[in-house]
Amino acid sequence: MATRGALFYYSGTGNTELAMRYVAGKISQSAVDLIDLRTAMGFDLSSYDLAGFATFVDHGGPPRLFIDFIGSLKGCRGKPAFILITYGGMPGRTLKTIERMVFKAGMTPIAGHQLITPENFVPLRVKGFTHDDRPNEKEIARFKAFASDLNDILITISLKGDLKPRPIRIGILNSLIPQKDRRKSKKKMGPLMVDKALCIGCGNCETVCPYGAIRMGGAPSFDDSRCYGCWACYNHCPTMAIYTEKIRGEGHYREPTERLRRALSY
Repeated sequence: MATRGALFYYSGTGNTELAMRYVAGKISQSAVDLIDLRTAMGFDLSSYDLAGFATFVDHGGPPRLFIDFIGSLKGCRGKPAFILITYGGMPGRTLKTIERMVFKAGMTPIAGHQLITPENFVPLRVKGFTHDDRPNEKEIARFKAFASDLNDILITISLKGDLKPRPIRIGILNSLIPQKDRRKSKKKMGPLMVDKALCIGCGNCETVCPYGAIRMGGAPSFDDSRCYGCWACYNHCPTMAIYTEKIRGEGHYREPTERLRRALSY
């Protein structure tokens, strides 16, 4: 009987968190804890009856941090789990990849959804691929139907004990898209730099970096060996002091658009 749920999200600029909060608000069958997985490595699910996982798509697959997080979980065997991903371009096989990861960890996948949101990957935004008008009305309706259907599934599990894997479908086109090599993306990004005349030493970049690749010493210093090219530091710099050799002062996406906030309000 699903009575308590742990819903984890990994969100770079807030789109994924916003979507997961909507789902959490629609689950009536469980009391849920909404948890930023960046703070929950090694989490023990023993006292929970349900797990939910939400992440953005990183170069056609789950982010490195998300992969490490799933591998670190404890007490998850036999738990029903749902998966939510957000993406700006194409999701590829990400949803199916995470489904396999969840199953391998001993959980039972019961539902999955992929939601297009505004693009927050800086190089694509610079090229004009912002998708700030997404999701459209049909996509929003499908997402809300997913949240409603998920709640119905949880009720069925609670009343009938009907815990069985439910196939997650992604479509033929997505199944054919390969995951990109993140090392190539980081190489294209190049070294991160900071304009010390603009830097105010606020430490936002160090705080938002999920890989511990930034240290403050007046101005930030970057450890390229630990950087995965997620652009979080760039997006969240309030003075646009962080830049690369190719991109400077443009393409920022700091938080969900007002349109997206209205669409996912509840």
